[in-house]
Amino acid sequence: MPLSQSTMDILETYQCRYLFNPRICGFIDSMEATLSLTLCCIMYLCQWHHNPEIEDEELCQNTIYGAYRLHDFAMNRWFQLVENYSNSIQSSMSRKQLVHRLQMLLDKRSNENFWSPPNLPTHPGLANFESTCPRVHKLLCATAQFRRSWLNSDFNKRESEFAITLLMFQPTQTACI
Repeated sequence: MPLSQSTMDILETYQCRYLFNPRICGFIDSMEATLSLTLCCIMYLCQWHHNPEIEDEELCQNTIYGAYRLHDFAMNRWFQLVENYSNSIQSSMSRKQLVHRLQMLLDKRSNENFWSPPNLPTHPGLANFESTCPRVHKLLCATAQFRRSWLNSDFNKRESEFAITLLMFQPTQTACI
């Protein structure tokens, strides 16, 4: 007999309370889990199969072997995860890990044709990166601005080559699939 939606909601609530309860041995620390997922998403986007200069044949092989199965998740979530984590960073060691990975993302995937306004507004939850690493701070503020613009527009990235100059990172062909 299938469980009702209300029963499922109750079970989910108790699971969350149990799994994330610090009084339970072996609980999941939500901030550690967020950092881990953030670092994984960023590292995934830095992997060789996201190289914008990848050949068509390699792209096809990578697709067949499932190299891009996490692409949509990583591209759409990395910034949100950074925001969530940065709002509650407690350890400077954790911040160093995150900054290091974000610098790696900048070095490996930044789009030289990306145009960003010279005076980007500072995003409230990202100010703690400004003193640590100005390049990362600029990346995060530009990403926040880009996301706001993108989400509030009817622009279709598939219909314009100009969109490539708006993207912060060099897209692999999979980004447009």
